[in-house]
This record gives sequence, C-alpha cells and structure tokens, in this order.
Amino acid sequence: MERYLRILSDDDMDYTGEMDRIFTKLVLDDYDWVNYRLEAIFPMKDAPVLLVKFEYCGSMFCTLTLTTFYDSDGQDIEIRFNSEIFEKYLSEYLESHLLSRDNPGAFYGGDIILKFWNEVMISDDTTIRSADTTGCFEKLNIEINGQQ
Repeated sequence: MERYLRILSDDDMDYTGEMDRIFTKLVLDDYDWVNYRLEAIFPMKDAPVLLVKFEYCGSMFCTLTLTTFYDSDGQDIEIRFNSEIFEKYLSEYLESHLLSRDNPGAFYGGDIILKFWNEVMISDDTTIRSADTTGCFEKLNIEINGQQ
C-alpha cells in the first residue's frame, strides 16, 4: 500500500462515473476533547479508491490514516505529521467553504485536500508507522522529481 504515498494531482484521479470529484467530509467534535477529522475519497486511476482521514486531537502531531477500497491487502497505513499543517488546511477549507455559500454550485474542497496531502507527504516531520511488529514510527521518504 505504500505505493500510494506520493505527490498527487488531479491527473492521478479518475473522475469518471459516480466518482466525478474528490469527495470530502469535515467532522468537528469537541464533546470530550478537541477532535477534528477531515476525510476525503480519492478515486485513483492506478489504484483502488482510497479513503484518507486527517485527524487532529489538539496535540503536537496529527494522524493521517489511509485505507483502500476494492483491494485485497486491506491494511491501513498510519502516518503522523505536524499539527500546524492540519491547522493551516482546516482554516483554508473552512474559509473556502464559508465563502462558497453564495455560489449556486456545491462546495468543492478537493483542491485543498490535494494540497494538504502533498504538504504532509513532503514535510520533514512526517513519519509512518513501521510495518514490522514494533509499530514504531520512522521517517517517511518519498520520491520527489526523481529524488528522495
């Protein structure tokens, strides 16, 4: 599943059929503690549909969970990243959503989600949970323009 961890653009998405955009969902929950979750469904061209969950709980690091649909491996990937990234894109998402209220069409946050995803992928603070039994987090090294 780690093959999905890369810089993404609209060119990587398959916007045919029912999946004609990146669908997003924002959940703000402060019942017990500050818990925010921004979810997206990526209709990938070269992969199964991906469910992406960015989660914030008021601490220094946030979690990105990646789940595949229609794929046999079915294992989630857990990534940790700096909460400042979440705060930045949550603000942009909310502001864009509020400004779109006067537009006749539906709000589309897919472009913001892709920017969010890409910043998490390239951040120096981003780590991925090890696939071994220790469950430790190690630095995420993705290739950007042919270099790691």
